[in-house]
Amino acid sequence: MMRFRFLHIAFLLAVLFSSAISFAQTPMGTPKTNSPKDTAIIFQSPRPLLEDNTTSNALNNSAGFSGLVNDYGFGLGLYYRRNLFTDVSGLITFDFGTAKGPKEFGLSDEIKINRIYVMPLFASLQYRILSNALGEGLRPYVTAGAGPAFIATTDASQDFFPALLHPRFTTTFGGFFGVGANFGSDPKTTFGASIKYYIIPYRSPGVESTQGLFLTDFSGASLTVSYGFNF
Repeated sequence: MMRFRFLHIAFLLAVLFSSAISFAQTPMGTPKTNSPKDTAIIFQSPRPLLEDNTTSNALNNSAGFSGLVNDYGFGLGLYYRRNLFTDVSGLITFDFGTAKGPKEFGLSDEIKINRIYVMPLFASLQYRILSNALGEGLRPYVTAGAGPAFIATTDASQDFFPALLHPRFTTTFGGFFGVGANFGSDPKTTFGASIKYYIIPYRSPGVESTQGLFLTDFSGASLTVSYGFNF
């Protein structure tokens, strides 16, 4: 009899316990609330950040030096560039190179009269092309310019350095057109290369290079490599 009562009491306790658990559960249809411990990761495009960074680092001025190779040999140059509009830049360049006749080979039977130096000071425009299709690592452009070109001569019968102390200057005018590209995405520096064709006529009778050979045209193609600093 005692055992039966014990089992009966245990059964009632079990029913009550299970009922309490059932009532404690969240009713159906109750909206779920977020736990304060829940976290969320939202993925967004980094493009706005990159564009803001590019804009903040945009530098409108650049200045540097260049090396050039043409039909006459090697030369050096200086340049200053200013961004004028989107994809359009203005430049001032000053190049220094030599000139000689097309049939001048420095043979012993050639009588050299003048050493000739060509120094064009040109203002030009650069227009960047394909800016929407290519990234900042490759920025091709077309360019054209014009301005005065200074022609300096020294007496070839004198030694090289003493003759440099007594140059003779004349001035002509010319221009150029070409294509090129700037490379790299460093906002503080600019590295570029271009191919230009210079048109530099000279008035008659010209400049005597070797005895009996007068030059009246200093035109020709030039390969230029430049490096500069943006500010």
